[in-house]
Amino acid sequence: SLAAYQQEFEGQIPVVLEGVYEKMDCLKDGWIEKMIMEPFEDERVIFLAHKNGAERIMATKLRKFVKNVNKNYQNAWSYLRDEFFLQRHMDLIAACPPLPPFLEGQDYFSLMPAMFPPANATLLWGGRYSRSKLHVDPYNWTGTNLVLRGEKFFRLIPPGGHDRMLEVVTKNCGMALECISYESKKDLFESVPQGIPLWETKLQNGELLIIPSGWWHQEVNLGNTLAMVCVLSGSDLLISNWQQMRRKGKKKNDLESSVGKSKFAILPNEAKRNFSVGIRHTPYKIFEDLP
Repeated sequence: SLAAYQQEFEGQIPVVLEGVYEKMDCLKDGWIEKMIMEPFEDERVIFLAHKNGAERIMATKLRKFVKNVNKNYQNAWSYLRDEFFLQRHMDLIAACPPLPPFLEGQDYFSLMPAMFPPANATLLWGGRYSRSKLHVDPYNWTGTNLVLRGEKFFRLIPPGGHDRMLEVVTKNCGMALECISYESKKDLFESVPQGIPLWETKLQNGELLIIPSGWWHQEVNLGNTLAMVCVLSGSDLLISNWQQMRRKGKKKNDLESSVGKSKFAILPNEAKRNFSVGIRHTPYKIFEDLP
């Protein structure tokens, strides 16, 4: 329920939702082929091509990307991450909303002028080994990640002084209002800095992960995996979102000043105890466990 989420999880710790989407058509066999592939296979989509540490942003037809989605290697892979595809086809969002039903009406980005909020739904599609960078979402937003097909593995790090161990790179977020984007040079699926409080979970079909503000996170796909992601500004972060979005021309690049301090910060031991309620532990060497 909304009340339980707000009391136990909102702005505090990640949570996996199970069963919320089980009756929706988008989880039925054949929905992806009928509703996405057949009508839109010739549309161009944006993807990231990664090879030996170098990256390129590219575009191709959806059918060509999907045809090659399983041809990845550990040091060479592609990952579709398109912020515009779902915006062009709002019926797909209506059929499978990446914001869980009990959070409808709780996204305060909707109160802002239309040009300012980030895209509210992004399509992700990748094969084995494809993954995101380790990053913190801008604007203090809360993120969701809904798996429609396949499996993906997440590693997350709570806010804290250990941020300085992550070799952080800052840059402009490239959105309508100026903000700073935080990314790490570290890849948590290759090595984890000693002393980092690491949280882990695996998402399967129909499961959705809610990631609180300020949490570092990185995902890897365990096979042919399709997902939708969404961002929202919850009631707990409404004021801080407005403050950060209005802070134009910010010069200070002190990571801790923006994401390292959180009134919801909790000790790692306490975090692990709470985390085990909603998130399952999986082995450390994720690639060695892939079939």
